[in-house]
Amino acid sequence: VRGGHFEAIGQKVTLTNIVVTNGHLSVSGTDCRIADSKVYGGDVTFGATNGSVERFSLWGGAMRLSGLNVLLKNSVIYNTNNSTALRVESGENMSILNNTVVSRGSAFGQVGLGSYSMLSNNILVADGALPGDDFCIQMGGGFLDSDYNNLVARNGAWIGNREGNWEKLLYWQRASGRDIHSLSHDPLFADEANRDLHLKSSVGRYLNGVWTNDGAVHH
Repeated sequence: VRGGHFEAIGQKVTLTNIVVTNGHLSVSGTDCRIADSKVYGGDVTFGATNGSVERFSLWGGAMRLSGLNVLLKNSVIYNTNNSTALRVESGENMSILNNTVVSRGSAFGQVGLGSYSMLSNNILVADGALPGDDFCIQMGGGFLDSDYNNLVARNGAWIGNREGNWEKLLYWQRASGRDIHSLSHDPLFADEANRDLHLKSSVGRYLNGVWTNDGAVHH
């Protein structure tokens, strides 16, 4: 799909191996699924009851999640806009696992008094270079269960907000009681400038089919 808006509404909507360029993707309904797909230069809205988004790549836009029992897993969001890259809006039982979210604004946000999200094993990178307050985790309502993440605040961004804005992981942990086992270290992306968000490895990794040793030492 090139340009425009791609919208799917209904029961058991399943989208696999699709590519949307310079357009928006919207999916809503019951038992909906997106897998192994990419969106370039557009935003994604996913509102479902019993839905999942897995092995998904979003480059240059933001994602909005809502609904009930939604899973976002093993996906990448690289947001080049001054906005929140991943935002839960009135979502219950949202499981956000094993994702990489890099944003020019805030990485993750949640609104809605009844919202509930679980964040685990994610890399959340926020950038505060542009005007305004930006956060790795920005709470605007609801309940959050967050731990075992890597929270990276660049250029004056905040780690999180809870009875104040907190620039260090330790302060956020004390104020929120969240992310007790989380880290705040440079993730050492292979080539972020060229959108390669694989992690460098001193042990080695495959790069375009060739075994590569990065010589990197992780924290």
